[in-house]
Amino acid sequence: TIPAKLPSDAPFTLTAPTSTVSSIISPVNTITSTVGIIPMPPEIRDIGYGTTWNQLGLDISGTQVDERSGTSVSMSADGTIVAIGSFTYNVTGSNEGRTRVYKYNGTSWGQLGLDILGVQADENSGIHVSLSADGTIVAIGSPGFNTTSADVGRTRVYKYNGTSWGQLGSDITGDQANEESGYRVSLSADGTILAVGSYTYDKAGGTTNAGTN
Repeated sequence: TIPAKLPSDAPFTLTAPTSTVSSIISPVNTITSTVGIIPMPPEIRDIGYGTTWNQLGLDISGTQVDERSGTSVSMSADGTIVAIGSFTYNVTGSNEGRTRVYKYNGTSWGQLGLDILGVQADENSGIHVSLSADGTIVAIGSPGFNTTSADVGRTRVYKYNGTSWGQLGSDITGDQANEESGYRVSLSADGTILAVGSYTYDKAGGTTNAGTN
């Protein structure tokens, strides 16, 4: 049996009697250590994550009664950019909704571009938002958006160019009345892949409002 050896031990030599196994020709079997046979066990550390949260900047508040700012929020990978949905914000009518995006400069939060607004009453734009990893692309769900049918829903994707937000592609709309497409949205890290949830979509032969993605 080879004894346990730690890296801090000096090299050693083991000498065994002549082997009776015919395939071993040497009358003496010698093992000389040059490295540690058994490594030191890993160091055990007690890792702490702190006990308190320190707020970055001031609150980012809504500006209207019943706006419901913050119903949905999404942050960039480094935590310096945040998108905030306010799905019952009133533009000119009722509950069009809006999304705002802010960037932290080390001291305070400053808005990037203008509000991204819904355009229909009860559209509920901003009920769910999703940012890309770098915070320059945002997907916005509007489940109450109407086409030729009510509450079909839509999702829009916008990219920030350093000054303003411009829409990427066309609206992604549902195709059934009361489908409420855009109730949930999720962007990939690079902003090129989008998942859209339609939680009251009815599939053929299925249960009413069973939902699908």
